[in-house]
Amino acid sequence: MSIAESEILHHHIVPIQSLRTASQTVMGFNVFTSGYEESGLGYGHSFSEKLEPKDDGTYVFTYYLGIEEETTEVRRVPPNHQLNKLKQHALDATLIVSVGKQEIARFGLTSWSKKTNQNK
Repeated sequence: MSIAESEILHHHIVPIQSLRTASQTVMGFNVFTSGYEESGLGYGHSFSEKLEPKDDGTYVFTYYLGIEEETTEVRRVPPNHQLNKLKQHALDATLIVSVGKQEIARFGLTSWSKKTNQNK
């Protein structure tokens, strides 16, 4: 059974300036643009495939920022102190969810992150 484009769930992250700046400083480019794909690095996601009403699920975005070994094919991962700068701003973004071409939800990750950290 094929799924029509109008039924496919899409998502993308729109970083706010602080995350774009952190990415540019640490990586040398904005990982949320096509420059990331051209870097030879990769990204992916995993999620709860099916949720019933009122169920919670998990959606994980993964960005590969380099490898530890010296190679000419893939860039080295930045040092931990630089990665921590990027991590500080990792949720300075908006998650946009759409079905087909219709936007169905926006989630401000910055405000969610602040609420979560206050409850710790």
